[in-house]
Amino acid sequence: MREAPRIATRSRAGGVPLELSPPPPPAPAWVADLLGMIALSLLGIVLEFADPFERYLVAERLPEYSYPHGPQSVPTWTLPFLGIFIPLGIILLVASSSPPRPTSSSATDDPTDPGSAEPPPASSPSPLFSSELRRASAGLCLSVALGFAVTNALKVSVGAFRPDFAARCWPPDGASPRWAAPGRPECAPSANPRAVAEGRKSFPSGHASMAFSGLAYASAYVATKLRVFDGSLATDPSRASTPRLLCALAPVALAAAVAVSRERDYWHHPEDARVGSAVGVVSAGIAWALKRPIATRGLNHTHTHDAGGENAEGWAEGAAGRGPEGASAERRRRGADDGRREEGRGGALGGARDDDAADDAGRRLYPSGDVSDSGGARESLLPGTRRRGDSSGDAD
Repeated sequence: MREAPRIATRSRAGGVPLELSPPPPPAPAWVADLLGMIALSLLGIVLEFADPFERYLVAERLPEYSYPHGPQSVPTWTLPFLGIFIPLGIILLVASSSPPRPTSSSATDDPTDPGSAEPPPASSPSPLFSSELRRASAGLCLSVALGFAVTNALKVSVGAFRPDFAARCWPPDGASPRWAAPGRPECAPSANPRAVAEGRKSFPSGHASMAFSGLAYASAYVATKLRVFDGSLATDPSRASTPRLLCALAPVALAAAVAVSRERDYWHHPEDARVGSAVGVVSAGIAWALKRPIATRGLNHTHTHDAGGENAEGWAEGAAGRGPEGASAERRRRGADDGRREEGRGGALGGARDDDAADDAGRRLYPSGDVSDSGGARESLLPGTRRRGDSSGDAD
C-alpha cells in the first residue's frame, strides 16, 4: 500500500520544518448506508423478543378477542422471502431483461454532437452489475429494515390484543377466563408464555408491513422501468399498456393477499392489517425517494451547457433513464432548438457577411485600391454595390 504524501511546513516558533500527512479520505457512502441498515435491523430484532406493554383488558370487550386460535396461511418463516428474496428476484429479472445501453455511437450519432444520446463512454456495465441495480438493491434493504423496526416498535409500545388472545391465555378455547385483578387476565398454567406475549402484539400486522415494504418497492421499480406512468404509452399506440400495468401491480397484489390472510386467519384485526400495509408502503416510498435507483426525466436529468461543453454525466443518466426512444425524441427536440438559434444568428450576422463579401470582391478586382468601410470607398471600387441597409442611390 502506498504511503500518503507528506506536506512540508514550518513551525511559527523556530522555523523547524514539519511533515504533515493529509487527512484520510472520507468513507464511501455505501458504508454509512450499510451501518444504518444494520442498526435498524438490530433494533427490530431486539424489539421482536421484547415484552409488550400490558394493556388493560375490559371484561366486556373479551368477545372481540375470543376467536379460535388456528394455523397461519402465510407462516412466519416466509417473511424473508416476501420482503427480500422475491422482490430482489423481480428486480433482477426486470433489470436483466431490459435492453442494454448503447456503448458506441451509431452511424447517425456523432459522439461530439451535443444532441447524441450520450457522450463517448469507455464501456457500459452489464445490467446485473450496474449502478442502477446496486442502488435498487440497497433501497430494497433499507425499505425492509425501516419497516421492520417501525412495526416492532409499534407492537411493543401499543400492546394490542389479537383476536385469538382468549384462546392463547386460556387454552384450548378460552371459555374459562380468570382474572388476577380488574383488567388483568390470569392465564392458565398450561398456556404458552411466548404465545401469550405474541397475543399482545396485534397492532400493526408484521406480515403486511414486511410484504408491502419489499413488494411495493419492487412494484415501483417495475412500473418505472417499464415506463407505465410517464405518459409515453398514451402517445405510442404500438406499445401495449395493459400488460405493463399488470406486471407492475402483480407484486402489490401479492402483498395485499398476505394482508387479507391475516384477517381471515383471525391473527389480526382489520385495522392492524391496514396500518401494517401503510407502514410498508411508506417505508418503500422513503427508501425509493432516498436511493432513486432509476434516473427519471426532471429528477436526475441535469442537462446543461457551460463554457466547457456538455454536462456529460447528467446527460448520460437522463438518456439511460428514458431509454432509446426518449433519447431520440430529446435529440430531435434539441436539434430543432439549435436550428432556431442558428437562424436567429444568421439574421443578425447577415449584414456583416454581405459587407465582408463586398470587401473581398473589391480586393480581387483592385488589388492596389483602398478598400475600407469609411466614406464611399466601397461604392467607388465596386460600382453598383451598396452597403446593407443603404436605401440611397442613383435613380438614373
